Order: sequence, then C-alpha cells, then structure tokens
Amino acid sequence: MIPFARELLNLGAKVVIAAITLPSINDITAAELDILLQKIDDELFKAKYESGVLQCVASGNGTCVIDLRKLSEVRMYL
Repeated sequence: MIPFARELLNLGAKVVIAAITLPSINDITAAELDILLQKIDDELFKAKYESGVLQCVASGNGTCVIDLRKLSEVRMYL
C-alpha cells in the first residue's frame, strides 16, 4: 500500500488511507499507521503528510473488513 500511495502522491493526488480503529489479527490500526507514516524516511511522504495531502483515517470498526460507512472525518485542504 505504501508504494502505491507514494506513486499517487507523486502524480499529484490527495491520498487518504483508511485503517481499522481497534486491534485485529494481522491488521494495522489507524493509530499505528499514523505513527508509521510519520516515520517513513522519504521527503515526498514527509511533505505531503505535513501539508495534509496524505492522511490516515480510522474506519470506525475493529473487524478485518474495512467498513467505509463509519469512516472518520477527513480534513479537507485546498
């Protein structure tokens, strides 16, 4: 997912990555993903994350299947 997100960012897209809210087997939580995104040693990722073009949001559930109906609010930047 990270290489795909980077390619989308490189093409100028806004990227919102959704992850589960509660821990589940073999899945990363939104809190863990947010920490991971901050630690990626890549100038493009850092710039896009800090500007809000790259965001991590919580899905609102703790199951293995991401239910986008409960997605947390996405901050919009113009």
